[in-house]
Amino acid sequence: GELREVQLSSVLIDLDGRSCMLTASRDVTAQKRAERALLASEQRFRALIEHSFDAIALIDQNGTLLYGSPAATRITGRTSDEWIGQGVFERIHSADVPRVREVFANLIQNPSLIQHTQFRYLHKDETWIWLDVTATNLLDQPAVRAIVINYRDVTERKRTETALAVNEARFRAIVERGGDAFFLLDANGIVIFDTPPTAQNLGYSEKENLGRSSFELVHPDDLLTVR
Repeated sequence: GELREVQLSSVLIDLDGRSCMLTASRDVTAQKRAERALLASEQRFRALIEHSFDAIALIDQNGTLLYGSPAATRITGRTSDEWIGQGVFERIHSADVPRVREVFANLIQNPSLIQHTQFRYLHKDETWIWLDVTATNLLDQPAVRAIVINYRDVTERKRTETALAVNEARFRAIVERGGDAFFLLDANGIVIFDTPPTAQNLGYSEKENLGRSSFELVHPDDLLTVR
């Protein structure tokens, strides 16, 4: 009672003066099920790639771009037609190219190797953006035969990190060059940060203070109040 899918091949023949149809049939039910499952799987993964926040690119062993997911347009400002077939190094910042070429060379020499790096890339609007990139060598995989690049725009994060570093350096300079001594203590009163003026004010070097209990330096008459 099961419905089966059958492939028919027919040819018109003459049989004792009568026109007849010679037909050969083959059960292709299993094959059709496999084809539908493969198609569904392909559509599923294509949907995942095309709706992913991160961009995916495929490049060959020469560094030529073969494919770019839709997210690439949002990140770089360029459509696939604008950069497919171009070299991946063409729009990387010149200061970052040597490092990226070294990563690429390691990928080519080591199948299935995964590499991570960050570099500046020229956006279509002529500004530099920072990309966080993970690359996997799948050149030896018949279904892929390419280096797979997963990347995202981390420009704002890099700007924040730079601003934090500048502020940290500024406040560190203010604290370390000021006349007052500063300590950072943990919940147990252990010194975890010290400034140079401590040596001038108390006679102890920064090295001597780090890791020491601050209560060791308090006069016994004041210890209870300080605790």
